[in-house]
Amino acid sequence: MKTLDIRVAFSAVDRLTRPAENARRLMGQFGDSIQRTQGRSKISSVRRVHLERARDAVSKADAGIVKARRQLTPLISYNARVQCSAKNNKS
Repeated sequence: MKTLDIRVAFSAVDRLTRPAENARRLMGQFGDSIQRTQGRSKISSVRRVHLERARDAVSKADAGIVKARRQLTPLISYNARVQCSAKNNKS
């Protein structure tokens, strides 16, 4: 009879503690999920910084190209006129 009483008692304890154990297990999984999300967020932040730096570098390069084009346009026009004038003088 004592064995049966012990089994019944353990069964009752198991039934009472099972929800708490399940909640503890789920909270552990939830914590793991939060950590993974935080890790992804940090990676995204690093990628964002890298993309911003790349965008800034492209903007600076573009500004340099625009400046060079502005400076070269008069020279190219002048060179074209000189060549045209030289061809006309040969004819």
